[in-house]
This record gives sequence, C-alpha cells and structure tokens, in this order.
Amino acid sequence: MNIGFDLDGCVVDFCTSFFNIMNNRYQIPVDRCNINMVTEYDMLLKMCSDNGIDSTSIIRETLSHSTLDMYPDVYTTLLRYIYWHHKKIIFITSRPKNCCDLTYRWLRHYLKPKDFSVYYVSDSCYIEEPDTCYHEKYEVCKDLNIDIMIEDAPKHIDLLMKHGIYVAVPLMPWNTRYCINK
Repeated sequence: MNIGFDLDGCVVDFCTSFFNIMNNRYQIPVDRCNINMVTEYDMLLKMCSDNGIDSTSIIRETLSHSTLDMYPDVYTTLLRYIYWHHKKIIFITSRPKNCCDLTYRWLRHYLKPKDFSVYYVSDSCYIEEPDTCYHEKYEVCKDLNIDIMIEDAPKHIDLLMKHGIYVAVPLMPWNTRYCINK
C-alpha cells in the first residue's frame, strides 16, 4: 500500500507557530479555534495581505523555527511505515516555491534523505523538470500510485476523492464537514 502525506495540518502544526508570530509580533489577535472551512494557506495569506504584512517572510520564519515540531506520535508512525513497508515516505505539499529549501532541511532534521521524497504542487509550475511539475495533488497521487492520501485541506480532499484517491482526514476546524462523528 502506498500512502501520501500532506505536511501542514497532517504531519506538522504550522498554523500555531504562524499564529504565534502574528499575535506576538504584530498584535493581530488570531485564534485557531475560529478558523472554519478554509484552507490554511489561503487564510494565512489573506490575513497578511489585509494587514499589510509580507506573508513570505513570516512563512519562511515559521518554517525555520526549531520549535516547529511534528504532531504527537507522527514521527513514530513515519518510522514504523519505513520499517514495515521498506518504502520511502512520500510527502506531497503545496508549500510556496521559496520554501522548498527550508522544507527539505526541516524534514532532514527528522528523517534520512534516503527515506523520503517531497513533491510540490503549485498553480504555476516552478520545478525545472517538466515531468515532475504538478498543479494538483491528485496528479502526483495518480503518477505515484498512491492508494491513500492523508490530507486536511478541503480543496485538496474534494479533488482527491473526485479522482478516486482514498483520503484519510485528520480532524481540523476547517474540515469538519468530512467527519462522520463530530
């Protein structure tokens, strides 16, 4: 079985670190509990834009924090996946282009480079090799024969399901409509 993992909202709590910067440095009150039915990045970028803040610098700063930790038990789960299945972990993310270096460095802090691959999706392709350029996560899943994608963003969940990819959805304030028992 091949499993794809989204990073933010599934493996790591990016939002809390981002919100702490917004709250502490810019005195913009952000409460994660009030987020409902939006994807993380769309909401974060709009919040920055509305307040005249350069979102790129905050995103890069958040990704470079040593306090940006994996969710509890995720690290152990990833190691077990490598050990039991003898496969690389496939991370599929829509992080911005200018964060690829920080994403790879952060993952190397936890995993050996031989144990994972990262695929980036973007509205505008920026990957040098055209055959590795993807616009949507379902395209990566289809190309890599991913059986199950672990994803939290409604926009991606809907497209993955529409294209026949099974999706495991961790409960977050913005995706409660996908939960069977609320």
